[in-house]
Parts: sequence; structure tokens; C-alpha cells
Amino acid sequence: MLRDKIHGKLFKMKRTLILILLLTFIVNARIIAQSYDIYTQTEKTAEFPGGETALLDYLAKNVSYPRVASEAGINGIVFVTFVVNKDGSTEQWKIERDIGGGCGAEVIRVIKNMPNWNPAQLNSKPVRTLFTLPVSFQSGDDKLSRKERKASRRANRKK
Repeated sequence: MLRDKIHGKLFKMKRTLILILLLTFIVNARIIAQSYDIYTQTEKTAEFPGGETALLDYLAKNVSYPRVASEAGINGIVFVTFVVNKDGSTEQWKIERDIGGGCGAEVIRVIKNMPNWNPAQLNSKPVRTLFTLPVSFQSGDDKLSRKERKASRRANRKK
């Protein structure tokens, strides 16, 4: 009988301890999940230091037209998404649409080397946000027709 009481109390203590551990885990998991949330809509969007004009200047100065793309006459827009963290740093760079010729890799190189952004804000607190950036590649001969570019490439190969 005494033995049964002791086992009963031990069982209740184990069950209580397990419940406490489970609740602690759930609360900690929610706190961790909130710190990793990535928002797509915020009160104030993430911004490159100096604004849109400064971003365009930065891209113009730092993006190099890849040789392969230039020689092939590749033109178009590369779309890249990345996360702007609470401290303004960027991560999780991903090319959503590439035009080839090394243009996507060039955009990733430039984005990785960007200075920290001004982070997005939600309820007046900095939050992680997803940002999509289109980067345009236009060669000087973009007005030439496809046939003219092919003929030009053939002529250059024969030299």
C-alpha cells in the first residue's frame, strides 16, 4: 500500500515535470520563431541608405556587364530576392528570374557586397523583410535586331 502511494506520487511528479518542460519548449519555440519571421508587408519598408536614387547609383557603379552576356547580346531584367535583417544586413539571396550569360551571378555578387540597409519596421520595431529587386541589363547595341547581332558575332569569329 505504501509502495502504491509512492509510485502514484512519483507518477504525478513525472507528469508535472513533463508538462512544465513541454510548456517551456513551446514558449521558447514561439519566441525563436518570432525572431526568424520574414515579413512581406510592413509599416515602413526596408530602404537602401540614401534612398532609391542612391541604390540606382550604387548598382550603376558596381554592376559590370558580364562579357559572355555582352558578346551574346543578352539584354533583360534579372529579378533577385533577398532578406533585409533587423540590423540592415542582407542574406538569403536568390535569383528569381535570370537572363543568362552570368548576369544573375553578377547581381548576387553586387547585392552581397552592399552596405547595410535601413531595416523595415513594424509597430516601430525593426523586422526582417523580403525584398525583390529588378536589375536591368541593356547593351549598347540593344537596338540591333537579332539577325544583325548574329551576323556581327559571325563576323567577329571569322577575324
